[in-house]
Amino acid sequence: MNIFELLQLFFAIGVGIRLGEYFSQSIGWLGWPVGLIISFSVIFGIGLILDYVTNAVKPFLPCCKKGKCKFKNSDYKYICTEADGSLVFQCKCGDKYLKRKNILFVLDKNNNEIPYMKRTFFKWKGLS
Repeated sequence: MNIFELLQLFFAIGVGIRLGEYFSQSIGWLGWPVGLIISFSVIFGIGLILDYVTNAVKPFLPCCKKGKCKFKNSDYKYICTEADGSLVFQCKCGDKYLKRKNILFVLDKNNNEIPYMKRTFFKWKGLS
């Protein structure tokens, strides 16, 4: 859990308590769970929508090295997840890529990692 998720959790709890207090005045003790459920649903729903919009503006993977395959067109195929949480993909051109945090590596035939791109705030930036 990062700091933003922790702040989102505290905010949801705070709003849930305020909503619970408000609803408890009209429907009694059931107002507390209703307020918390509404609060968590709305706040985490907004978080999911923002995550979706962010990935639409800033794609999960860039164009492949040959420039033919794009992430939005489902040109990448998921291969596996490494022990450290890195993801391995293969584009339609046949090249394999390893995504570790915000850095994308090209995997050569010997599975050596060659840095390809880094994901910055709004776009992918070339490293090689």
